[in-house]
Amino acid sequence: MALFSYNMFVISSKDFPSLFESRSRPDDDDSRRTGDVTSLAVGTESTVTAANTNNAASTRNGSPQSTTIAIGGHPGGEDDSDSSDDDESVPEMDRNGRPKPKWPHMMSRAMACSFCTLGLFNMSRFAIFSIHFGANFIVQFLIFSFLFGIPMLWLQMVLGSRVRGGPVTMWRISPICKGIGIALILAQGLISLYSAISLSWVLVYFRDSFVSRSEKYRWQEIFEMYRGPGNQSFRLSDTVADYFNGVVLQRYQLGPGVRGINGIGAVRFQLAFNLAILWTFVFVVLCKGIRSFGKIVIGLFCFAFIGLIAVTSKFLSMVNYDSIKNVFPATDWADFFINSKSWMSAAQETFLTWGLLGVSVYSISCRTNRKGGSRRTKRELRRDALLVAAVTLVGLMLAAAFGSACVQILNSRGYYYFPGSYENIGTDIFLLPADQPLPPQHANMPTKWLIRYSMVLGESFKRPYANPHQESGYQVLRLVTELFPSTLAAATQEHIAPIWSLIGFLTLLMFGLGQLCAMWKPIAGAIGDSPSSIVLSCVTGLFMGIPLATESGITIIHYLDMVLGGAWWLLLLWIGHILAIFLVRGRPLTSDLLVNDLRLGQTLSAFIAFAWNFLLPIGMIFLCIMEYRVSNSNSLFNWKHGGYWPLWARQIGGFIQVAFLLLVPVVTVVQIYRYLSKGPPDILDRFDRLLRPSMGSQDGSSNGNSSRLQYTRRPAPPLPVRTINSGSTMISLESRPPQDDAPPKYTPPPSYTTATGARIAKMLRNSIRRSVRRIIGESSGNRQRAAIPVQSSANPAGDELPPPDYSTILTSIALQPGNTVSLPPTGLEMGPRVLYNSETLSGRRRHRSLTNANGTLQQQQLQPQNLTANDVLQILRPATSQTNGTEDPPALNRTPSFAVAAASSAIGYGNVDLVVRNSLNRRHSAGGSVENLVLGAAPIGDSSIITLAMDEDYDRHDAERHRNGNDSVI
Repeated sequence: MALFSYNMFVISSKDFPSLFESRSRPDDDDSRRTGDVTSLAVGTESTVTAANTNNAASTRNGSPQSTTIAIGGHPGGEDDSDSSDDDESVPEMDRNGRPKPKWPHMMSRAMACSFCTLGLFNMSRFAIFSIHFGANFIVQFLIFSFLFGIPMLWLQMVLGSRVRGGPVTMWRISPICKGIGIALILAQGLISLYSAISLSWVLVYFRDSFVSRSEKYRWQEIFEMYRGPGNQSFRLSDTVADYFNGVVLQRYQLGPGVRGINGIGAVRFQLAFNLAILWTFVFVVLCKGIRSFGKIVIGLFCFAFIGLIAVTSKFLSMVNYDSIKNVFPATDWADFFINSKSWMSAAQETFLTWGLLGVSVYSISCRTNRKGGSRRTKRELRRDALLVAAVTLVGLMLAAAFGSACVQILNSRGYYYFPGSYENIGTDIFLLPADQPLPPQHANMPTKWLIRYSMVLGESFKRPYANPHQESGYQVLRLVTELFPSTLAAATQEHIAPIWSLIGFLTLLMFGLGQLCAMWKPIAGAIGDSPSSIVLSCVTGLFMGIPLATESGITIIHYLDMVLGGAWWLLLLWIGHILAIFLVRGRPLTSDLLVNDLRLGQTLSAFIAFAWNFLLPIGMIFLCIMEYRVSNSNSLFNWKHGGYWPLWARQIGGFIQVAFLLLVPVVTVVQIYRYLSKGPPDILDRFDRLLRPSMGSQDGSSNGNSSRLQYTRRPAPPLPVRTINSGSTMISLESRPPQDDAPPKYTPPPSYTTATGARIAKMLRNSIRRSVRRIIGESSGNRQRAAIPVQSSANPAGDELPPPDYSTILTSIALQPGNTVSLPPTGLEMGPRVLYNSETLSGRRRHRSLTNANGTLQQQQLQPQNLTANDVLQILRPATSQTNGTEDPPALNRTPSFAVAAASSAIGYGNVDLVVRNSLNRRHSAGGSVENLVLGAAPIGDSSIITLAMDEDYDRHDAERHRNGNDSVI
């Protein structure tokens, strides 16, 4: 299969020209252009022809056409004359007619895309899984990333760069699939809302990191509301967990003797204030669109990445490693193929890292840099794609090393780390003394064998010894809320200075802020690009996040993370997205054409195209099934038995997940009604606009409202009336009915895969036929094809009539009384025409003579004469009455051409008019054209071609034509 995909890519890149549409239909961009430009590029030579003649010859359905044909190029997708290259000299316009903004720096787009794949949330998850599974998880994640994750990210980047549209506006390429983009952008908007509250927690940790060496961190102190007053000593796990629940979340109802709260509880000012600070920062970053975002994102990412390297190096320096293998002490290579939990976690993390924020990748990649042409744009796209993949992998490796160093520091201080649950102060324990024996439940079931499920903000571990109705095993941002603060407290200020606490939390905060801005950019852009629109979107996000700043906010976050962070239905949406691009839309958005934009090597390009067509859809389908089975999402549709959530919560959660999926067919029905109820008069054109409309400009951009298109079908100009004056007879040939005669559309040759499939299908079909013949007892060797029935000359059904038999007509007319023409005794019959080579026969040798050298009649005179196209031409030409003063030779001594010419003069011009009219009427009844009358003649240089534009001085120039040996072609 991989070999077929590689061959298909090589053949397509060499033989298939990149065409958008040669028969373009009305599009929003076409309505703004005047004239048409046809460009033909062959190798390095190009010919550009511009014409604007009343827009009659190059207009279809009232809109000018723009056709670009590129033939030739460089191997490996290096053809710079590809039609997908956009013209950077012509600025893109937005809906208001203003030029669209571009990224201010050449690294802005790459850094913004890096925040889509490398943020606080996936760094925390990656660190936790590498702690539990060791290097096994890292290797498995790399395998899935190279097979599925990175190809999915590059597909999103290439589509955004090619289509020049966001997740919703890009579906002008196929309006029937617009519901997929709407569902994805709504899902990401809700994920962004409840993800922002977690950054307000990091601000609290960052605030309490400002301590001196003689002071303790606040998470090292006893929280009196939970533990009571006094100088009691508690374990480090108790103080760190109490700090998160009591100080950060301010869950005061967890203390002893405190009754439960009614409703969601009171709003905590600390969290609400921090949330307002975060949304203010988001507004400052996005206030001027990508012009401000592109400037801030570079500094934000550079400082965050440098801080991650510094903190990781500091923590690794505190651990004594005997060998490099001890960096991840939980590694057990014997479990690499045995432990299915690690494979499932790696597959989930692959999608959550590379594909969860694909909506933001579209929005970021659809804008180009300020400087650069079409060639530089493609080079920058390849550079950005490779840079984002490399930076993401390096950042995740640093996060994994940072988490492993934290666990080893805790182990050296006498602590054992295991996952807890957030519900109360009895289940949120995550540290146990290492010098004491482990509880039986932990000793019998190690952490690496627990069933787990990844979400956006946290992870959920299903412990078999826990009560499933009271404990969920869910905890958010374990790296921030558990590992990092407990490591700082266990190492004390003498070994790790408080400055490293500030750098660490600030680094994690910058990663979270950058990812939040990247997540919110397409949502703010959907409302508008003006500062007022961005203010409105940020204020909406602030007010919708206020309920999460209450005492029950962590419970709401857990519920939303399970419903919205459950990736099984998101996977279904992305599967539909890929199928809609490659199956519904098709060319020019096929894998063999899109992969050329990355400008990779032929082998890597063939693999990426194969991954887009086969590996990615199949892998996402299997992952969707597995995630639905292992996650808590299946409990949302189980309404008979009890569970962790009450019945009403499960019903609402199941409805929310199904609602996102049902949004796609609902929007599809609306789009079908909109596009089929109005539009061009031809229903097929309406279906084309619904499924595969023309992309207008080469980059697919739209400069206006595409729903308000004007369709005026302009008929083709009628042919002029051609009149033949011959003496007293005038033959008038009426023009054919106006038809839409568009230029032929380029049909590419079949690919290697298509040709191979056709041969296999033919072999199977023949094999089945032979098997059926053997079953029925018929010998395959004696089987004969049925003869094709010959239709009779009578045609009562009114179908197309056969062409007229000129010999029969002339013979019957010549035998009428009053005609004195001399014909051979056997008459004239139309037979197969003998073709002569123009190189061997020239001049008079083309005309067959009926006399020999002595002037006697040859034997072939007695045989029936076959008329050639030249003879019919002589019949249709009027004979002149002047014979240059010489007497006509006898009829039998004339050549057939002169004999028939005499016959035509004797027949009369009225009969010739009748013959021509009958022929033309038959041709017009079949919908043909006048030009079809000469299509049956021989090529130029072989024999004469019948034409209706005749010169009256034919006889005067006849000798000159025969002397020069040229055909009469007008």
